[in-house]
Amino acid sequence: FYGPISAQVESLCGWSPGDIAWVANAANAAMLLSIPPSAGLAERSGLRAPTLICAALLAVCTALRCAWPPGAHAGAFPLALASMTCNGLAAAWLNFAGPVISATWFPAQERGLATAAIAVAPFLGQSVGFVVGPLAVPHGRGA
Repeated sequence: FYGPISAQVESLCGWSPGDIAWVANAANAAMLLSIPPSAGLAERSGLRAPTLICAALLAVCTALRCAWPPGAHAGAFPLALASMTCNGLAAAWLNFAGPVISATWFPAQERGLATAAIAVAPFLGQSVGFVVGPLAVPHGRGA
């Protein structure tokens, strides 16, 4: 998330490259830990529960990203770490539920398109983020 704008984050918030790596790794670690529980929850309660939990985690993730008071960059690191942890907890279900959802919710003749759309959407969003992120965040200190 912060990779494309790392130079701006380093100068604005005073983060080191290690801090930026920690934020990214928090999401990866949380995802690895949440894979078995999300699969177990889907088996026990169906697709609705993990999908709603995933949506709630992403809402918390977004709220934490928006919670930074203007000019208060010193406390941004814990919020970013918590945000990316919520993102990682939701990612397990987002990454692996696509084929299950398409097999359950779509008729046989529509499953290929549904699975393709679910598989491509995260990568398309990340690609747009790598282009829009640096364009949306000005370069340099105090910009």
